[in-house]
Amino acid sequence: MLRFTFLLLSVLLFIAWWLNRRPVSPTDSLPAVAYAAFSVDTPTSRAGQSLAQAARQWPGVTASTFNEISGLIVLIHTTDTDAGDLRNRLEELAGGPVLPKQFAAAKGPQCPVPHDLLKWVPSLYLGGAVLFATLFVFFARMTYRRPTAV
Repeated sequence: MLRFTFLLLSVLLFIAWWLNRRPVSPTDSLPAVAYAAFSVDTPTSRAGQSLAQAARQWPGVTASTFNEISGLIVLIHTTDTDAGDLRNRLEELAGGPVLPKQFAAAKGPQCPVPHDLLKWVPSLYLGGAVLFATLFVFFARMTYRRPTAV
């Protein structure tokens, strides 16, 4: 019965690992990106759009957009440029102050389990599967012998 339990646990943990593993994604090799949001005083919406269009041409900038409510939002590759350099370039182009927007922290329910721990769950499943498979092989090789009367 113990051998069957080890075999069953091994198979179940391997299946759990297989279902929870994260396959390799083509986006894993892309450089890191960051959002930068700025408050820009522009005379018209068209001036803000042209500022966003100019920012799109700069190296390290993936995308940018402007609207009167949210201001200027820029998506940058952090390996090529940073928000400080981007802000300086925008101030030169806008001819006025460009202030970074500060957003309030998100409110609402938070996950009680730390995300670093969640990354290890599939590895724990695989480790358990290997452990119980090893125990199954170990106990499967053992045989029960009745003591003989002398």
